[in-house]
Amino acid sequence: MKNFKASLLVGALFLSVSNGASAIQPGVYKYVPSLLCETGDVAVKQNVNQKPMFSVGTSEAGALRLEIEKQSLSAYSDLGVAYFEQISRSQEYVFNEADTLEVEGEQVTYGSHSFLLHEEPMTALEAAKLLIPTLLDVRKQSHYAGRFQKELADSKQEVTVRTVVEMDEVKHPNRIFLSSFRSDVVKSGEVIVSIDHFENIRALLHTKASRWDQTTLSGACFELEKSDQ
Repeated sequence: MKNFKASLLVGALFLSVSNGASAIQPGVYKYVPSLLCETGDVAVKQNVNQKPMFSVGTSEAGALRLEIEKQSLSAYSDLGVAYFEQISRSQEYVFNEADTLEVEGEQVTYGSHSFLLHEEPMTALEAAKLLIPTLLDVRKQSHYAGRFQKELADSKQEVTVRTVVEMDEVKHPNRIFLSSFRSDVVKSGEVIVSIDHFENIRALLHTKASRWDQTTLSGACFELEKSDQ
């Protein structure tokens, strides 16, 4: 993540100056093919998933809230879809410390946003029973079952399950860079097992034959859907 931010900030030196980075705006977001969200216009539209992938709203207290659209969860079982629906109700939002860069005499600030969807202590066995059945692919279920058995052999030991989405602001208006979406099983402050949900979303964005597929290895760019009004 630090490498991405460094590249983004250095790249900002070569971009035209604006009023600063774009904050996350409430609304529905669709994927847009763009290298680190820096490309202004997108010429390639074929083989691109243009369905809404997530939406951003606000809570009664005014904090941002993230909702994962169901079409983003096609790699998950009914239990998985229900899991994300449930944890979205009690999420916590954090605006992380921003990076500021002076570009041609103007201070440009890039912030990052974390949506903590779930954080709960439980036993290793409970964590395995919670997370593994959320996946639809039997091979992935088997893979993570093996990881749990190897890394957390004592099924009664205490761990913490933490599901979080991380996004970064970029210079282009109304765009946001989704850099991480995962469920971590943490023991004594160390991530022992991690399920990468972004990997499953990434598989929906392009066909493997698309030249844009490789640009989403470290994250993907999403753009606020324009209102018809």
